[in-house]
Amino acid sequence: MSSYDKLVKTAEFTPKNVKNAVDFDSFAEVAKWLEKRGRQNRYYDGVTRDVIDETLKNIESYNQRLYINEGGIGDEITQRLKQLEGANKMEETGFYDL
Repeated sequence: MSSYDKLVKTAEFTPKNVKNAVDFDSFAEVAKWLEKRGRQNRYYDGVTRDVIDETLKNIESYNQRLYINEGGIGDEITQRLKQLEGANKMEETGFYDL
């Protein structure tokens, strides 16, 4: 929070300094304005820089392992798709096998 407060004070992003509707109210608005004009943040390059980046990679790899290594999920999905196809055919024809 102290870094944010220093940034706000240094850049003078305070409500009392707003002159008109086209002025920026926050640093997020500056970033949005720059991104609309083609600027891309150089830190979005896939390199792990902090614990949040590492956590996101861990979650992605966990989900990948969960779905790839779980043998029953593919069979279960195939079975459910067949059941849905059968239900759709029964609705179309009006015949229900009980």
